[in-house]
Amino acid sequence: MIRKVRQSETQTWHEFSINCGYINNEDYDFLMNEYENILGKLVTMANQPEKWSI
Repeated sequence: MIRKVRQSETQTWHEFSINCGYINNEDYDFLMNEYENILGKLVTMANQPEKWSI
């Protein structure tokens, strides 16, 4: 649940930044791609914790 709240919050701030002109479309697309990449890795780690435990 917390993960989804943080995900939504991050997307909201990205959209806020582009709508207010703080970043351009190219930067927005880059940030969203990086965000999706990182989020995918975190989901994989959460779903398979045995691979990441010491």
